[in-house]
Amino acid sequence: MIEEKPSQIPRIASESPPMDSASSEAMELSQKMGMMRMINWQGSRLISGVELRTVLHEMANPSVHNDSKLITLPDLTQRQNKFVHECAVSEGLNVELKHRTLKISRENIKPPLRHSSDSGYAIQITEIVENFLYLGGARDLIDPNTLGSRNIRRVVNCAKEYTEQVKGNDIETCTTCWVDSRAQNIGEGFEAAFAFIANAKKFGEKVFVHCMLGRSRSATLVIAYLMREHKKSLREAFDHVRNRRIIIKPNSGFMKQLIAYESDLYGKNSMTMNDYFCIYKKDKDNMISVVSIPIVEDRAVVAEEFCQTYYNEKFYKGMFDTIFKDNKPEAKDIGHFIMNVSLTVNSDETLMSELVKRNLQSYEVSKQLANGAKDYFKSKVE
Repeated sequence: MIEEKPSQIPRIASESPPMDSASSEAMELSQKMGMMRMINWQGSRLISGVELRTVLHEMANPSVHNDSKLITLPDLTQRQNKFVHECAVSEGLNVELKHRTLKISRENIKPPLRHSSDSGYAIQITEIVENFLYLGGARDLIDPNTLGSRNIRRVVNCAKEYTEQVKGNDIETCTTCWVDSRAQNIGEGFEAAFAFIANAKKFGEKVFVHCMLGRSRSATLVIAYLMREHKKSLREAFDHVRNRRIIIKPNSGFMKQLIAYESDLYGKNSMTMNDYFCIYKKDKDNMISVVSIPIVEDRAVVAEEFCQTYYNEKFYKGMFDTIFKDNKPEAKDIGHFIMNVSLTVNSDETLMSELVKRNLQSYEVSKQLANGAKDYFKSKVE
């Protein structure tokens, strides 16, 4: 998780373990540092290597964050700390270790070991539709020449939190106001964005679609556009965009909505959520990455994959038939059903073992378990 706030430390997610003395000292240290950024691997999601390198690259650029400093909380593994250290050093940043906490800053900054244009991780603005549609992140807007050199005059902003005015002359913008959350309803923004892009095409103008990293929200919109306007299946559109920009990863909520959108368009589906999970699981297992960085797994995605695999309709049917085999359930028995499902799962050594294999805690899947039990019960009784 990355946050930036003046003179205060971000609140750690309630699920995080209590801070030890080293964490407290890190907090006290950070209070004295003024403008800063934090990385906490125990937050609501794991920071990706691309995000980390983006932050560090910006820190190394004095025109972007002249006084910015960064601290990593001391709950990182040794391997993760080493990775952060190596990334910072490669940008020429100063790194200090204090109480198992890395302090990264521009103090006494050294010349970078390599220029960003030569680095293997630099993900530049990506051409999706030849000479017309481009995909990227907010950092691509820092230099007005990025758009100017490509003669781009239209920009679709998919990041609600990005409110900076686009630099350059005669730039027309459209904003979807999406947050990168699985609960975000993206369908509400499709028509306005598609109309904006269609209008640009009518007048022979090029379009740049972006969010913060060009990874989830903007990639989702571009995939949907290819499905709608280029008559591609979801699989074709997904592969087309990912082949050109390997870092894309629509969050699982967006992916579900894309699957539903494909069904609305064509009455059938070319991808399932299992296909989606398999794509990124394969990347993790084989460490596939053209940007040469470790792939950090999203715990929420892992938890959701676990629930789809083990807490499926067959599972709830078996629990339902076992609990009510001699009695006809009534609506008032829903609490009894949910409680018994939870108790049975927590005492199932096989399921607990599978959780451990995925480095998950029971609380990370308990809500989905309870909701699944509730929905199945209602489908049978109400």
